Amino acid sequence: MVAVRQTMIPRFNYSYSLRDTWDCITGQLFNKKPNASYLNDLFPGADIYFVDSARVGIKYALLAFDLKPGAQIGIQPYTCSSVLAAIAAANCKPVFIDINEQLSLDYDDLQRKLPGLDALIVTHTFGIPAHITQIKQLSGQLPVIEDCAHAFHSRYEGVHVGNFFDAAVFSFGNGKFPSVGSGGLLVINRKKSSERVGAVLGKLKSSGLIRELTFAGRRFINALIHTRVGESMLYYLLNENFLSSKSQQLSGYPTHERQPYRSVGYAMQRQFTELKSMSIKQRENARYLIDGHNRHYKMLANVDDTGNSFAVVLLSQRRNELYSFLRKKGVGAGKHFQHAKSWAMQFGYQQGECPNFEQIVGEVLTIPCHYGLIQSDLRKIDQHLTDFAQTNKSML
Repeated sequence: MVAVRQTMIPRFNYSYSLRDTWDCITGQLFNKKPNASYLNDLFPGADIYFVDSARVGIKYALLAFDLKPGAQIGIQPYTCSSVLAAIAAANCKPVFIDINEQLSLDYDDLQRKLPGLDALIVTHTFGIPAHITQIKQLSGQLPVIEDCAHAFHSRYEGVHVGNFFDAAVFSFGNGKFPSVGSGGLLVINRKKSSERVGAVLGKLKSSGLIRELTFAGRRFINALIHTRVGESMLYYLLNENFLSSKSQQLSGYPTHERQPYRSVGYAMQRQFTELKSMSIKQRENARYLIDGHNRHYKMLANVDDTGNSFAVVLLSQRRNELYSFLRKKGVGAGKHFQHAKSWAMQFGYQQGECPNFEQIVGEVLTIPCHYGLIQSDLRKIDQHLTDFAQTNKSML
């Protein structure tokens, strides 16, 4: 039996409560249909579809643009491999555009590569909005998708991301905000595209009772695994090489497309009134850590302080050492997308194609700031960041 010396502060919030499980069971038994009308205030004038996953949303957003086979899609290489899989599933090819230190599209590289693009995906990485005004000026009539997988409740100049271009995709998968365990949203801001999307998504097979209940059970167990004690057990049982190897695997595109779990709609509907306070809590947690340590580390934050914070992000050449230090101290830090270069190379990326990305991908570390943290968690993270900085003053 492994003796757990201390509990681990979870990197993200994986909560899936007994209430969520109960909502799933009763919703299925009484055949309730989730109501998504509450989302209209966030995306006025848009057509909104729940989808089985964000990657499914990206594929159908691309198909809605009615692009030719082999269409060239601009995308930053610092992204989830599931996005690249979705581009391939739509019979398109990625064109990799370099990133800046905000982990968003590099303006100059975008300008160079824009003439060869048929569509563009703009990623709001870790909920930090891209420079939308500049991108809109450059892109003109080019079809654009906002990848908002990390950015539900994030804002750009006071407006929710997802409202600025032709389409947007949000993710509610494991560890995302809000934590409902699966699925996502596809937001279509162009009527012609919406007609195509609605016709196709409506024909997908729906989940049956057994599949819905199995989903709820899996999500509840997964939430238990990612509690403080569960995360600690994983840390002591599984070595870093195993975890790194697992995270290196490509996220493929599903072999069978389905309509989203209705359980996700139930959970979203119930949590929606709490999302604003959850978002504020995450932003306050992030600001506490950033304000306390931006003199020690190169830290990233939302320009718009009304937006959500998915994680605290810092860039450090000593990322790996800081990661190991924090994990040993019980802080669930993460080397997010650490294998992004090897993923991109499987979709045609060439060495040296995006030099900023190749430098930055080895420096990114995420620190927890989710709404599940308590004050003692923040003090603990704060203290350990201080300890590492003081020990390595000249080398950060």
